[in-house]
Amino acid sequence: MAKPRVFISFDIADRDVKQNLVTQAADPKCPFTFVDNSIPQALPDKWVPEARRLIRDSDFVIVLCGDQTHQATGVETELQITKELKKPYALIKATRQYTPTRPRSASPTEPMYPATWPTVAALLRGEKPAVA
Repeated sequence: MAKPRVFISFDIADRDVKQNLVTQAADPKCPFTFVDNSIPQALPDKWVPEARRLIRDSDFVIVLCGDQTHQATGVETELQITKELKKPYALIKATRQYTPTRPRSASPTEPMYPATWPTVAALLRGEKPAVA
C-alpha cells in the first residue's frame, strides 16, 4: 500500500508541532507513514493556487489547532479548500499548554483529536478514534 499523501495545515506559531509530526512519521517505530504535502515556503502571490493543488493531490488533510488558529487566515483558507474538494480531514490539537482553537469554518461540534501516534494512525486508516 502506498503512503498516504497528507497536507498539514498549520499556523506558523505551530510549525514545531508540524515538524514533530513529520519527524515522527519518518521513525521506523511509528505506526503511520505519510508523504508531507505541505507548502515548504511562503509563496505570497501564489500560495492559494499552490495550496489548492497540494490539497487536491493529497489523500488526507491534518489541521493543526493551536491557541491562535481561530485567527489564522491561511489555515481558514486551506480548510475551506479542503471542504470544497471534499477531502477527508481531522482537527488535531497542536498545544497542550493552552486551549486549542478551531478555524472559523470548522464546526464547534467537530472533534479535535490529540496529536498521538495511535490517533493519527487511526485517522489515516479512515477510523474515528476516541477524542481525549
